[in-house]
Amino acid sequence: MKAKQGCWTCKQRKIGCDRDLPVCHNCTRTGRQCQGYGLRLLWPDRHDGRRKDSGFVVYEPPENPLEASKSYGVHFLNVNHNDVASALDPTSYNALITKTVAKPTRALNLYPTMIGQDALFMSYYERVIAPMISTTQVQNGFRTDLVQMVLSRGDSATKALWNSMMAVAAFHHSGSAAALTYKTNAVRYLSASLTPGHETSSVDLNQTQFAASMMLCIYSVFDETDGHWTTHLDGAKYMLEGLYPEYRRQLRADFLFTWFLYHEVLACFSQPLRQAHNCIDVLFLLGASNCDATVILGAPGCSLETIAIIHRINKFRIAIIQKEVDPLSPKLIQQRFELEHTLHNLVQRLDPEGEAGEVPARRTRILATAELYRIGTILYLLHVIPLPGDEEAKTTYLEEFFDIVDRLGVATSPWPIFMVACECQTDEQRIRILRILDLMNNVRNIGNIRVMRKLIETCWKHYDLQADSTYTHRTKWWEFIH
Repeated sequence: MKAKQGCWTCKQRKIGCDRDLPVCHNCTRTGRQCQGYGLRLLWPDRHDGRRKDSGFVVYEPPENPLEASKSYGVHFLNVNHNDVASALDPTSYNALITKTVAKPTRALNLYPTMIGQDALFMSYYERVIAPMISTTQVQNGFRTDLVQMVLSRGDSATKALWNSMMAVAAFHHSGSAAALTYKTNAVRYLSASLTPGHETSSVDLNQTQFAASMMLCIYSVFDETDGHWTTHLDGAKYMLEGLYPEYRRQLRADFLFTWFLYHEVLACFSQPLRQAHNCIDVLFLLGASNCDATVILGAPGCSLETIAIIHRINKFRIAIIQKEVDPLSPKLIQQRFELEHTLHNLVQRLDPEGEAGEVPARRTRILATAELYRIGTILYLLHVIPLPGDEEAKTTYLEEFFDIVDRLGVATSPWPIFMVACECQTDEQRIRILRILDLMNNVRNIGNIRVMRKLIETCWKHYDLQADSTYTHRTKWWEFIH
């Protein structure tokens, strides 16, 4: 009697099998262990060597970085007489268990393995998207904080965050059709998690809801046809009070907080009337933060101090638009000089905790990007509160900007480029800006770059139509961009 098919040992050796029972004669003759003729389950992440590789992509959750430390777990292996005394003395034991202990960091729990398209996009998010939207890589919250969130829980808010991350990755990798399902699911799960009584409120839940709303903002940045950037940002803004209930005393400047502030300040920049209806005082939040304002943050690419100055200029601008202040008033001019002095002496530095882990080329890029923000902020200030004699200073700043971008190769932050482009008057300068934008679009392929290019070209057309006007009487770019 023969088996219906060859044994697994002969199949792996890719030779003919005599199918003898109970074991194959080939295996007996060569002294090999016959693996039998039974059925085997094929797992997508384990190629059996018999058939052509199915091409499955498998995503494995990242390992706990603490486990890489040589001292990981060592403190559990050493017991001294103090530990014994604590165990024997009830008073000492009670003191131990009532001692306030800091909240442990979020740990990675077991999570179902992702395969196929989900694994492809999750891997793409970690390898491409997260490094793209953060200038710092050692302390990259888009990779560390958010990935840990989606791997640690299984509620609706977590599903919303995961789907929003997948939507961004799918759109950048394969286009809007691939991202549609993820984006729809993200909005649906987020809405479900916000339904009263659906889930028990907690800090972790609020953080995840907040992160999901902010990640949908990122999707709108990537997909220029989405048009819901401020909608999702407003949702995140209203979640902020629940996430930081004691924000009026002091704020812990974590990744989520600084991520939101950067987008909120840029929203007030693009829509100046927004801050007139803002229920949150952004400058107060910036001042209440307990972090070092000179440290360069990954999400914005500059320091909190730079973000605060940009928003102060936003407030000057809205006051001028609403004619609450004369742009040539001595008080406003004095404030301009004070901010200009601050910007000239502004120091933006790498986070000491993450600096050692960044490669030299990355450290140079981080500092250069922060410097582009400083130059862009100065030009923004000079544009909002112009004075005679500014043109020579602007020419110097433009030269510094182009020199930095030439050394960078590819610029990564659109806002400074927009501010510089608004001051470009010659054809040579404008051509350089267009080349910078073309390279950014080819390398990064993000929708807001294409939108910004259209805005810049619109500005240049209006400026050319007013070529005979003096600078102080020339229409500002915000008067014809909405």
